[in-house]
Amino acid sequence: MNPNHFLCLLTLRSNYCNELKLLAICEVWRYDRFTLATNIGTDCLAGFSFQAVFMLNLLKVFSGAIDSTNEAVGRMVSWVSLLLVLVVFVDVVMRYLFKTSFVFTQELEWHLFAFIFLIGAGYTLLHDGHVRVDIIYQRLSPKGRAWVNLIGVIFFLIPGCWLVISTSWKFVGNSFSMLEGSPDPGGIPYRFIVKGTMTVGYALLLLQGLSMGLNALLQVLGVETDEKEKA
Repeated sequence: MNPNHFLCLLTLRSNYCNELKLLAICEVWRYDRFTLATNIGTDCLAGFSFQAVFMLNLLKVFSGAIDSTNEAVGRMVSWVSLLLVLVVFVDVVMRYLFKTSFVFTQELEWHLFAFIFLIGAGYTLLHDGHVRVDIIYQRLSPKGRAWVNLIGVIFFLIPGCWLVISTSWKFVGNSFSMLEGSPDPGGIPYRFIVKGTMTVGYALLLLQGLSMGLNALLQVLGVETDEKEKA
């Protein structure tokens, strides 16, 4: 069999095309020339070359990995939220019932809040939970919203996250190097940990922004459909 002439079966799974498995018959005549046959069970990928289909599928896998990571992180953060409620409850009981309070408990409250707010930011973006102050976005078509998301990610979210990450890592590194603790007597001796959540939290938010931008790009190209439209 001529090594430059073979037939391969490529099975693509699309989570946004009604959860169907797409069968594409790719005939490769040369290693440097690939063409996608028209025997595809949906119009989602029609007209794309083999390289384009491969890249689009790769982007979807990358985006899915980011989404899964932030989903797992968000579930972990939800348990920290429960811990925060318990800590606040204990602090209130100690303050109003026993007329006493501890610096450690008070600091633990805002340490946990900072952890939840920063580490959970990517999870919130994944589920579109951040506040949108606009009167235009909801009136746009799905492709129009995709364009807004794509432009917002490229020109605002990515530069903003990168700015915080690039300016905070030295600050966080110095805190870790000296094992910084609370300056108040009886405070938490591990303040460097909560400072580290700044860099980690914005890194997770940056990754989720990339996933959001990739999904918006696929919607603009007509490969994906809007999640809210499907629902």
